[in-house]
Amino acid sequence: MGNEKRRGSSRVCWSLLLLLVLSGCAQVATHDVMVEVVPGDYSQVEELAHKLQKAPSQMGVSNIDFDSEESASDRADQGESVVMLTAPLVGDVQKRISRKPFGIKIDPATSPVQPERFRGYHTGVDFEVTQEELSQDMDVFAICDGAIVRIDDVSGYGGVITQLCPSVNAGGDVYVLYGHISRTDTVVTQGQSVSAGSKITELGDHLSAESGGERKHLHLGISRTQDVRGYVQDAAALEDWFDFQNFTL
Repeated sequence: MGNEKRRGSSRVCWSLLLLLVLSGCAQVATHDVMVEVVPGDYSQVEELAHKLQKAPSQMGVSNIDFDSEESASDRADQGESVVMLTAPLVGDVQKRISRKPFGIKIDPATSPVQPERFRGYHTGVDFEVTQEELSQDMDVFAICDGAIVRIDDVSGYGGVITQLCPSVNAGGDVYVLYGHISRTDTVVTQGQSVSAGSKITELGDHLSAESGGERKHLHLGISRTQDVRGYVQDAAALEDWFDFQNFTL
């Protein structure tokens, strides 16, 4: 049953990828793309999708993840409309979320990041960069369609962008916070509507005012409110936030 389920997920993912490629979507080759999965028959492109699966590197496609548990195709077959989130940075998402995932309890003594000045339960996920990327410009992409509602400097973050995105699964709009970003290199304006996958800014420099004096990384928070806290002291308060790794619009 598990293998059959995975084959179904792979067929849907690669069929969608094929459709995106045929439609001329250049973003596929560089970073993840938000797609909407609806119930339907993908058998017409199954053969070609199978060929694509054998050699994705020849098309410059990387970082294609298949759902391991309740796949998008299974949820679509149940009549749900599933909208995937776009990765905010290029590269392997799972490898980037290596130190501070959603909900981890942090204190200066036990934090996986040292030295540490914060404590509490983490309200977002941190996307790390490699040693080589510390000196490179790192683009940040919108994870969903929505309007930019705030561009500001916030204590602990440095530069911050907040985006308002519609969500069916959250029961209403959600606020997406991109923290530790460079306001100087921000290419969007407050009130502007942007599409998932569009570049919105770059990461702030390592240990600079742009990053709030923190290491170079992206803090991504998804919340029901405009609360910009990166940590809460009560685990129950996390119910106002969503985990990027388990959230669909």
